[in-house]
Amino acid sequence: MEDERAREELDEAIDSLVEAPEQDRATRVDKVEEIVANDVLASSYARLQFLIGTIAFLLPVVVALFDWLIDDQGIRGSISSYYYGRTGGWFVGSLCAIGVFLLSYNLRPRPGFGVDNILTNLASVAVIGVALFPTSSEGEAATGGSAVVALVHVICAGVFFVLLAVLALFFFTRIDDRRYGFRRGLWRAVRNDPGTSPSRQRDNLVYRLCGWTIVACLALIVVNNALDLGWLFWLEAVIVWAFGVSWLRKSANVARALRKLTSVVRMGA
Repeated sequence: MEDERAREELDEAIDSLVEAPEQDRATRVDKVEEIVANDVLASSYARLQFLIGTIAFLLPVVVALFDWLIDDQGIRGSISSYYYGRTGGWFVGSLCAIGVFLLSYNLRPRPGFGVDNILTNLASVAVIGVALFPTSSEGEAATGGSAVVALVHVICAGVFFVLLAVLALFFFTRIDDRRYGFRRGLWRAVRNDPGTSPSRQRDNLVYRLCGWTIVACLALIVVNNALDLGWLFWLEAVIVWAFGVSWLRKSANVARALRKLTSVVRMGA
């Protein structure tokens, strides 16, 4: 993802600043500040990542908890079915907000990340589609136009969930493809490069855990729907939580780089 490359560039610039002779430090401070201000937009990325992760993490909790508190309603069959409850506004608003934030996230795309941007934009369209095309009401068979709307909802949800797994597994962890090439970058997304820093290895572990959790839940959703096990809400909730955790981790990474920048700039002032 763009911010991963940006964070690497920022870390490299900061490290060179720390090691620079006193007479060269002012020039290198200017370079670091240029990266942050004119290229990375790191603070904006961090805020967007934090908002996306927080909204996603809270979504299943809020819709289920307040539906229960207001109407004494037990857990519904799926997160999407809360569209028809008292918390339907929160459901629609949260998904639309995530979609808008995902689209805004690539407002200034960086060279070499066209595929990443396309996938994120597709995820944005898909999650907004989930919000605007509701599933069929529980206990009622969808017919006519409502059946078409429900089908669009299922397709959008499936596309969104698959893209979440792909992004977490193959793009959040990917090494800069300018250096390694796209295919080798994808290969290193499933195993760490020998030169990967310990902090990056920890980040990649979190992203892979989130991605494979989403994949496992998608497989279990197929089993659940075939056997009518009644697990759909919880499987969807785990997917959304894994999505939220991965983006909160990304937000923490950028925030950490900014704190490092602040301390180094103060040292060089």
